[in-house]
Amino acid sequence: MSGVRTAPEMRRGYLIGLASGLVWGLSAVFVGIAVDMSPFAAAGLAVAPPLAAAGLYDGLRALWQMVYLLARGRVRAALRGLRGRGLAWAVLAAVAGGPFATSCFFLSIALVGVTYAYTVSAISPALGAVLAAVFLGERLPARAWGGMSLVVAGAAVVSYQAPQGASSHFFVGVAFALVTAVAWAIEALFAAKALHRVGADAVNAVRQGLSFLLFLAVVFPLVGAYGTVAEALRSPSLLVLVGSAAVGSLGFLLYFRAVGAIGPSRAMPINLTYVLWASLFSLLITGARPTWQLLAGGVLIIAGTPLVALQRRRALAVAAQAEAD
Repeated sequence: MSGVRTAPEMRRGYLIGLASGLVWGLSAVFVGIAVDMSPFAAAGLAVAPPLAAAGLYDGLRALWQMVYLLARGRVRAALRGLRGRGLAWAVLAAVAGGPFATSCFFLSIALVGVTYAYTVSAISPALGAVLAAVFLGERLPARAWGGMSLVVAGAAVVSYQAPQGASSHFFVGVAFALVTAVAWAIEALFAAKALHRVGADAVNAVRQGLSFLLFLAVVFPLVGAYGTVAEALRSPSLLVLVGSAAVGSLGFLLYFRAVGAIGPSRAMPINLTYVLWASLFSLLITGARPTWQLLAGGVLIIAGTPLVALQRRRALAVAAQAEAD
């Protein structure tokens, strides 16, 4: 199969990438609505309710992932070869991105709202490139560091000042979003290692399934969340989470298809528009108006991240070519 893509294929890939960002933005708003509903709504720094929502969300995404694999008849193919180092890296990705990152993310949503949590945590792709430079020895050129400066500036613009009417724990929520971004960046490094040996469907299945098991076995007992989980199973908020997980899973599927159609360096910045889509859907569905600092910071993050990530992928391509020669 030729690697040259036709103009219609490229246009279709761009539309799919844009759709993935739109769908993720919509999923984010549904998550925010669920976290604001009983029994997930938390007062102050209570952790059990949002962590109950986080665990159920990962469990529902694991369920939707399994439904997708069963519908496509790809369960055996997905899990074939899931052993050795490939499995080990997938497990590490699941731990970093699952109970740890998801917990911090939902705590951030509970404290600062979904649009702020999504915008601050969107710096994770740029952080991933920097972590790769620090721990894997990948060289980042000056343009990439310039992009990182934009990303940092965007995060600073979003979070330097609490908006009017914000929670008294606004900056704690921002801190949780920053930790989420770091954890997602680490997850991406582990997942990249796993994907050298195992298919994307298998890595995603391990990510969602193992994360849910860790929530059940470790996080829920640790924070006393089982009471909230039991209550949620009889609450309308569970239906909102089910819908959010389904929409989020569709977003992942569209993103992977966009990557296959136009390549990751083009798909990733288009997908990052979920930051702005989340603000738009939040306005349309909940009436929450985005502040100028949220929009300005989001634009800076969207502009800076591709400069970092694209330079990293070019460096990886050069290294791979040199290895092949």
